[in-house]
Amino acid sequence: MNTFSVELVDCASKDLLSVPVGLPSHVTTLSLSANKIQVLKSKSFVNVTLITSLWLGHNAIVTVERDTLTPLVNLRNLDISHNKIVNFPWEDRLTALQLLKMNNNEMVHLPKDAFLTLRELRSLRINNNKFTTIAQGTLESLRLSHLQIYNNPFTCSCSLEWLRDWIRGSTISLPEQDNIACELPQHLKGVSVVKMPKMDCKAPTISITYQPDIVNTESHEGPKTSINSIINRDKSGGKPKSVPTGSTSVTVDSGEIGEGTQELPFASKCGINDGTQYVSNEALQGWLALMLSFV
Repeated sequence: MNTFSVELVDCASKDLLSVPVGLPSHVTTLSLSANKIQVLKSKSFVNVTLITSLWLGHNAIVTVERDTLTPLVNLRNLDISHNKIVNFPWEDRLTALQLLKMNNNEMVHLPKDAFLTLRELRSLRINNNKFTTIAQGTLESLRLSHLQIYNNPFTCSCSLEWLRDWIRGSTISLPEQDNIACELPQHLKGVSVVKMPKMDCKAPTISITYQPDIVNTESHEGPKTSINSIINRDKSGGKPKSVPTGSTSVTVDSGEIGEGTQELPFASKCGINDGTQYVSNEALQGWLALMLSFV
């Protein structure tokens, strides 16, 4: 066989467990679909850098090692759909890519800069994964003509309002919009993202009043209005123990907190998606009551 004339190599449905070695160096289209490949190793394609179309759908791929796809500088079409991929090496630069099929995998996290270098991308299919959100700025810069994001378990919160508005104003092909739907919160389950109601997206405001009759309690102001740490001192006079919650602090120097008290009631229950943790008035009242019980 004259390898210099080879353009298509069809290795589909061959029960392959890995990418075969010795592929013709001048292949431009490689089909490895419907095999039993589980891992794509970093050197799998170093000798076939002229590939423009790579079909890997319907395998059992779990892992794609970093730099596996980097040598494929001419790659325009990539199909890795219907696999078991959780993490993908988004840092592999695929600047020529026009079609990306990643649907029907197990992916949960989509980095905001996942498609930053894919300036030529026109068709993107990430439907039927486990994405709960898509960060604002992930899709807007792309010049897509076709996008599939349906059948993902989206959490319809303030962070997804941008997607609702973007879909409403988009002119690209967005099939099955009724299935671009909320999974959470429960009262919005099944509701299309484009029909998601406008939400009150203001951060909660906390007003803290310190009672003058709370013995041995000192407050230290910080740069924000949230609570940064609760510090308690054990009976043996050891160093204070800190439970992180936000960005200011309340110091309790009571020494009467019982043994085994590792976490106050609200310490792990007041998180917000932006990383800042706030304390509700009810939680604060519960905390003050707990402190008073030990004085």
